[in-house]
Amino acid sequence: RAVRDMLARGLSDPYCRFISPAELASMKKYDVTGVGLNLGTAEEYTRKTGRPLPKGRSVRDGGIFVVGISKGSTADLAGIEQGDELVEVDGSPLSSFTPFQAASLIQGAQQQEGGPPPRNFVKLKVRKSDGNTSTLSVDRPVRSLASPVSSKMAQLGSTPTGVLRLTSFNARAQRDLAAA
Repeated sequence: RAVRDMLARGLSDPYCRFISPAELASMKKYDVTGVGLNLGTAEEYTRKTGRPLPKGRSVRDGGIFVVGISKGSTADLAGIEQGDELVEVDGSPLSSFTPFQAASLIQGAQQQEGGPPPRNFVKLKVRKSDGNTSTLSVDRPVRSLASPVSSKMAQLGSTPTGVLRLTSFNARAQRDLAAA
């Protein structure tokens, strides 16, 4: 409660707020894959959709299932359907992964400084409701972040002074500040 009060009264940032662990857990259940998939456990799939698991599967077996899919998304266009079970992401078996961990794999890594650019697609091996598996290539949307840094030279009296402006904190902030 003290943290919530401090954030509510002490900061002038309208975008800053406290998210409790329970709120964060519920947020993780939505599309964080970037390709239009809402993933969940076997139990979550049956509870949220009201549908049974595919033939031959039980809640005790575990697994990561497509609970929902955004129509027209890259996953939808690739042929993934509600009820499909994710088996592998880019060749990595998902048997010990949570839905959120699988979503992170699907998103892919951000480009590292000096490293190769991330692939713009991901290979997903899915088990369809009939038990057959197929490997589908799903396009990852191009993610680009605008630079939060601007710079200029200004005169302070007779002294030239560099002015840096940081408008937000994102993945580019540290690198762009160092470059400025």
